[in-house]
Amino acid sequence: LVALDLDGTEEEVREVQQRVQLPVCTNLAACMVELGQYSRVHEICDIALGVDPKCFRALYRRGLASYRIGDHSTARPDFEAALREAHAHKEYLGKSGILTGEEVRAATDVIRRVSVYLGHIRRFVAEEKDSCKRMFERDTEQDGLYEDRPGAKPEEEPKAPIDDSDEAIEAALSKARGDWNLCPCRRRREKAD
Repeated sequence: LVALDLDGTEEEVREVQQRVQLPVCTNLAACMVELGQYSRVHEICDIALGVDPKCFRALYRRGLASYRIGDHSTARPDFEAALREAHAHKEYLGKSGILTGEEVRAATDVIRRVSVYLGHIRRFVAEEKDSCKRMFERDTEQDGLYEDRPGAKPEEEPKAPIDDSDEAIEAALSKARGDWNLCPCRRRREKAD
């Protein structure tokens, strides 16, 4: 079904691509993301985007695959396009009166997730710029490059992988919005009332 090739008029082929091939490709890409087969995700999403270049699910999943392999420069444009298309899709659903709960929820979920990933990418880029800047600055305290030399600093410990579970994303968004509903002192305030 991924490389579906049917006989018929161009309109019939286009309809089959929209109704069958596009959902199969986006769902298969989601499965490949979970399996960690990120190069396959790129191939499948490219097929889906060949059918519909504005498919926010395919853009999001291709961006996620790039993000997970650490290719933030490729992930960012996909995430930005997915965010733009998800907003447009949500707006279209509202204007046309086709407010299906599942479609709105899917667009909202992609918007929420992409916002968090873009925030991570922005922080990573800022940290990388800062690291490069420090790399070329000569610290007066540092006498050498090796541990047996005075003034050597220990290496920084690697950061833990980013948790992209629903709970972690919701907590990050709540923190960014300034929601303190997750604060444990909330229970104390409720008891006081």
